[in-house]
Amino acid sequence: MNNNELTVVTYHYVRDVESTLWPGIKARGVGEFEAQVKWIKENYYLLDTKELKAVLGGRMRVPKRGAVLTFDDGYMDHYQTVMPILRKYEAWGVFFIAGMAVNENVVMDVNKIQFVAAAVDIHDLGVEIKAFVDEQQGEEGIKTWELYRQEYEKPGRFDGPEIVLVKKMLQFGLPNGNGFREQLVDDLFRKYVTKNEADFSKELYLDVNQIHEMWDEGMIIGNHTYSHKWLGKMSDAEQKEDIIKMDKLLNDWGVVDDLSLMCYPYGDSNEATWKIMKELKYDAAFSTVGEVADVRFGSIYSLPRLDTNQLPVWEIAGAISPGVS
Repeated sequence: MNNNELTVVTYHYVRDVESTLWPGIKARGVGEFEAQVKWIKENYYLLDTKELKAVLGGRMRVPKRGAVLTFDDGYMDHYQTVMPILRKYEAWGVFFIAGMAVNENVVMDVNKIQFVAAAVDIHDLGVEIKAFVDEQQGEEGIKTWELYRQEYEKPGRFDGPEIVLVKKMLQFGLPNGNGFREQLVDDLFRKYVTKNEADFSKELYLDVNQIHEMWDEGMIIGNHTYSHKWLGKMSDAEQKEDIIKMDKLLNDWGVVDDLSLMCYPYGDSNEATWKIMKELKYDAAFSTVGEVADVRFGSIYSLPRLDTNQLPVWEIAGAISPGVS
């Protein structure tokens, strides 16, 4: 590893997998997370915020085996589970918040899809989506089920082909201009998860007081856009509006630092996004590409990150096993 390379690790759900009401949600277990943090502290150098800003600005080389921890989406897990472990090991992290979930007590599409998929057999869910597609044949933008299968039914980094097909159909495969996709996702969420979206949201995500408490303890609160939509599928003007709306919210919450960081929802961005980042004077922005970042030769506005699954999982007893969450 050369001293241009920065290991940025990303986490989403961190929870007691065995006792949760939603065991189908892929999560890093509490013991696994603590073991990874301990291992990272023993084998890497966690940059502090001043060092990270200097590295990103090209004023400092990356310390040997330099690393940063990041946490996406603003889950309650991050306050209840992650923060006590970070305190224990004198570690810190960057927490990327999507504003709509916190500000409006709604559940983001990505999470509606995850919880529906956790509640229903994935094959049965695929059959239900196929039936919907078949019913909508002839409507503008609706393809045949076979064409959708050819386009999306392929293995992903952590999911099998059938799961990838279902997720992509619900994320962006179905056209949204006519409301088909959003309506189907909402209907499935109400049918299989809950009709009380607001209460579910309050249990799933951080609130403003918790975010501010984490910021007070030295955590960086980053921009994950307001709506958590696919930026690369939005117009330039829509992208900028969504990003600035979240900037304003962070200012309103009083959690703005000298270090401005962005994480793209789904890792999705394009040249327009990078131009906006430069225009808004962001220090850096992160994707979901599973690589170690090269801060000298890579684009500062599309830095890759390793997923927690790409690190070893250390059991507290000392055994090592590959990541499985």
